[in-house]
Order: sequence, then structure tokens, then C-alpha cells
Amino acid sequence: MKKLAIKWGAICCILIIIDFAWGIIFSKITDKVQDGRYYKAKYALEKTSEEILIFGSSLGETNYISKIFEDSLGMTCYNVSRGNQLLPFFNCIKEATLRRYTPRYVILDIHPSLVAAEPDYAIAGEILKPFYRSHQEIQPILNKQSKTAFIVNLSNLYCYNSSYFYLLRPLLKKGLDGKETDKGWKPRYGITDKTSDILMQSQVEINRNALKAFFSFTDSLMKAGTQLIFCASPFYNRMGETPSTLFIKEYAKQHNIPYFDYSNTVELVTKYAYFRDPNHLNDRGAVVFSNLIVNDIKHYIENKE
Repeated sequence: MKKLAIKWGAICCILIIIDFAWGIIFSKITDKVQDGRYYKAKYALEKTSEEILIFGSSLGETNYISKIFEDSLGMTCYNVSRGNQLLPFFNCIKEATLRRYTPRYVILDIHPSLVAAEPDYAIAGEILKPFYRSHQEIQPILNKQSKTAFIVNLSNLYCYNSSYFYLLRPLLKKGLDGKETDKGWKPRYGITDKTSDILMQSQVEINRNALKAFFSFTDSLMKAGTQLIFCASPFYNRMGETPSTLFIKEYAKQHNIPYFDYSNTVELVTKYAYFRDPNHLNDRGAVVFSNLIVNDIKHYIENKE
């Protein structure tokens, strides 16, 4: 038994050493890479200082061009959106941001199921696990992945186990997640099929846990003094409201938050040449959409002043 205990002890020591070394190696790679999704996540968590931050899923990442906001509004802007992410990811970035500074404006793209989908903390963890140990402010959020998350997230082998491809990819090919000069915007190129069927918006009812996550996001920003702005993106051949958008629209009225709704704008939703696919604008559509939003925001700011 003593020999067995010694062997197991030796194995544990080796694993700890490997885990520690793994963390050092990939932490250095994360710091070195100046491109890709992990560079953007690190920038969003640690380096943003822009006056305007744009939050969203792939709709936010694709549809909102930071440079247009900067040029038109005379304020710095960065798009912290991430594809396939919703409120858990937004709250992590928000917590890290408020720990450092208070942005003047936060633009939130209102996904049709924003407060209807059960918050998926595992998906947020897939991209933010490598930053778990160095960012205490996001730990309570990522710990909601599972009952053992607060333990397994301390392991570098675990935190980087789904990161290798996306960490190393920028070393081989740059710009796949958008150029650094695009400040978080990830353009999509090409044109969707003109004959795409009209799609119905999701009518899933409001989710209680999603509401809690939404209130956590909005309440802390408003308390800090940030002006929230809500925007709803267009979809090709798709119009209508969802329980999420109806709830958030009413919430915006109650809290004097401007809500710019382009989901029913005929000039956008019927223009197939503006879309890369039925859900996302292409680079040309993003220019048109961003300019429309900027004009609305500029008008709102002027009237407010």
C-alpha cells in the first residue's frame, strides 16, 4: 500500500508540474498572439478604454462597424461581441470592464431570444476558461457551468483543452476573426440566396434565469452611469416580434433607454444584396445598417443635450 501511495503521489506531482508548465506555455502564446478570438477576448477583458462598447452575438459582431461609430460620433468605439454568445459572456465582459473603467455608452444588440434562451454558461466558458484564474470578477459567472466548475477551472490542462486550434490558428493565418484595425468588427462577405424562405421568429417564452442575467447586465451598467442603447438587427425576409423583443422594448420604455428597432425595416429586410445569409448582414449591409444606427444615436444625443 505504501508503494502504491508513493506511485500515486508521484503521478499527482507530475500532473501538477505538467499542468503548471502548460499554463505558462499557453499563457505566453495568448499574450503573444495579436489576432484571433482569444486576442479579442483578452482585449475585451483587460484593455478596452473606448467610450462606446458594442455587445452582441454574431449579429453584433457582424453588423456593427466600430469605425463608422467613431467617425460619426467623435468617440472611440470597440465591438466586444462574440458569435454564439449571449448573456453569460456579456456579463463576464461587463464585469471585467466595470472593474477598470465606466464606458459612456453600451450598445446592446437585441437577439430575438435574448431573454428566452436558458443561459449557457458552458459556451461562455469555452472561450473564457483560459482567463478564469487571472480574472476573479468572472469566476462567479463561469462557476455556474457545473457544481465542480470552481475546481476544474483551476486546471490549466482543462482551461486550455478546447483552445489549442483557435490559439494557434492566428500564427498560421491572420485576419480570420477580423483585422485589428476593425476594432472588433468581423465582416462577412458574399450574398445570400435571393429565394431564401421567409423565416418566423422564435416565439419561445421568457426564461427566468435569462431575465436574471439580463438584469445583472443592465442594472450594474446603469448604476455605474453608462448610457444603454438597445438595437434590433434585421433578418432577411423575416419580420415580427418575439417575447424577448417585446419584453425588452417595454423595459426600455420604463428605464428611458433608446430602442432602435430595425427588425421590421422593409428597406433592409427585403434587400438580399445586404445579407451574407438570412441571419447576418454582409460587409455592404453592415455599412448601411451602421450608418442608420449612428444617425439615430446622434439624433438621440443631440436631443438629450
